[in-house]
Amino acid sequence: MAVCSFVENHDIYDKDIDSKVRAAVNSLAAENKAVDFLFHRMSPFMDICLRAILEAKSRFPQKITVTLVLDKSDYKRFQSQDAGSLPFCMVDKVILPPLTVPEGNDFTKIVKKTQRWLIQKSTHVICYLYRQFYKVENYLLDYAKKRPVNIIDLTDKDTEHAICEDIELLPENVKKVIGLIETGHTRKGIEALLGLSSTRIHQMITETGHTLRSNAKGRLIEELSQDKDSHPVICSIFAIENFTYEVVSSFLFTVLFLSKKYDSIRFEIEEDDDNSNALEILKLLAEFIAISNIRNYHSKDIKSIGKVISKLYQTFNTKQAAFTMNERVAEMIQHSDFCICDLTSSPIAEEIRDEAANTGKTILLDIGKAFPKVEKPLS
Repeated sequence: MAVCSFVENHDIYDKDIDSKVRAAVNSLAAENKAVDFLFHRMSPFMDICLRAILEAKSRFPQKITVTLVLDKSDYKRFQSQDAGSLPFCMVDKVILPPLTVPEGNDFTKIVKKTQRWLIQKSTHVICYLYRQFYKVENYLLDYAKKRPVNIIDLTDKDTEHAICEDIELLPENVKKVIGLIETGHTRKGIEALLGLSSTRIHQMITETGHTLRSNAKGRLIEELSQDKDSHPVICSIFAIENFTYEVVSSFLFTVLFLSKKYDSIRFEIEEDDDNSNALEILKLLAEFIAISNIRNYHSKDIKSIGKVISKLYQTFNTKQAAFTMNERVAEMIQHSDFCICDLTSSPIAEEIRDEAANTGKTILLDIGKAFPKVEKPLS
């Protein structure tokens, strides 16, 4: 079995990174009997990875596992589905690594120890890291290179070349510091050679990294602005017949998670002659998303959310015909990016899975799925 973790820059700097991630994930799935993808903290790059992995999972449900690696405090937030947590329906299992918590509960040290543990347990590492940005993640790539792992590099040569050209435009004193770092000098060594304080060196490296990242981001934004071929993300909702409290919680958290990740998402709901509740449900969802995106809740906002949830629960539980697979539903699956449904209680779950697998891209989000079990750490 392959086990894959990630070393990445937080942001995206390349237009074609989606296709590169998909190719890497599909290659791992094709070459191995099973692949366990380890997630720790999310970022724009990790969002792309998660989507590509869930797409592949719809095609190879028995091959791919999504594992969330958390410390105890993160696990509590995941249990309560706090903002920023992954929805239960996207996760197969949870691991709490047996790491000693540093003195003073130092957050940075906890994250570093967890990231090193992830690499130790991996057979493959997907890497999207431009070293010239001089972020702390560079040390993780150095660590991975010393381990017996396959590193899948997704950086772009043209982007790297553009970053190097930006470096050539920096002031001479900054270029000297950068040059010494690239040749393996330590900060203490640079202090001695150039007569600069440690604080000044840190400041120069930080400012340089910020400038290079900003320039790379600007190039990407300019490139994307010329792309007129963008489409909204489509999420279909169907096959929810057993609307319990657990299902409604999972449903709403999944809707909120997707609405925050994708600015141009469009929700659609299955409707036929026997179900006239679709528009009411979509209206309630829009109201729920609008209230939930308010940064500072007031008591009236919490009450409003409660009323929306109550109405939604009543609307879904209105007597309606048993859900069946038909041409309209098949069409929804085919043109959707995500489908929210309850496969646990649906008598046609296998038909839905087969239809999604045939698309090669549609992600099924099963909100009836049980809370992921906490498993023993990987040996």
